[in-house]
Amino acid sequence: MMSLNIHTMPRVNCSEEKAVTKEPKVASELYKMLLKSGCIKFGVFKQEKGRLSPISLDLKLIPSIPNGMDRVVTILENMTRNEIGVENFDRIAGVPTTGITFASILSYKLSKPFLYIKEAAETRGREKRIDGLLSPGDRILIVDDLIASGKSLLRAVDVIRGEGGIVSDVLVLVDREEGGVERLSRAEVKLHTFSKISKIVAKLHEANLIDKRSYEELVEKGASELDSETTTISPDES
Repeated sequence: MMSLNIHTMPRVNCSEEKAVTKEPKVASELYKMLLKSGCIKFGVFKQEKGRLSPISLDLKLIPSIPNGMDRVVTILENMTRNEIGVENFDRIAGVPTTGITFASILSYKLSKPFLYIKEAAETRGREKRIDGLLSPGDRILIVDDLIASGKSLLRAVDVIRGEGGIVSDVLVLVDREEGGVERLSRAEVKLHTFSKISKIVAKLHEANLIDKRSYEELVEKGASELDSETTTISPDES
């Protein structure tokens, strides 16, 4: 599960720190939008396999907020140009479901061909696992809204590589800090993320949008969840 202990969280080699440092106002406005729109909520929420989390993060709501969607796509476009480089990939692939929306608009903004990976339940036997044109040797940038355990993104990487594509980079808006970075790293894929959930919570607290008591409870819950689980993540873990 995720940790909200921002003091003990190990540093990760990704673009989040650089992006937020360059554009603190952009980050602050995004965090406030996520809270105001209900994309991020605090309480007790059931996650995969019945696990409980003190935070709900639902970025599927963003396409329903025109200004918010424009802000997110601009962030992803700037990260792609500055952190990855448009010359370093040939096509953009979206991961269901919100990742498809982000990826399709981003591909249009960058004049890159778009394709998307189908849900596992949609494919049977030899049916196509990708919709769109993909040739062996094509370099693919995978885009999704967030990363948690990284299991679905790793499946997307495997699908594209299985069709002859090359995947070196994944781009997401938020890292839930549930082991996805490490899982992708083992697959030799670099994660580019705008922010981490612990960073969002800390900044909302600094802006007095989360009271001190609630913030301390969130940090404590995050730390206790981390202490109760192993720090070694197996390839099959959600």
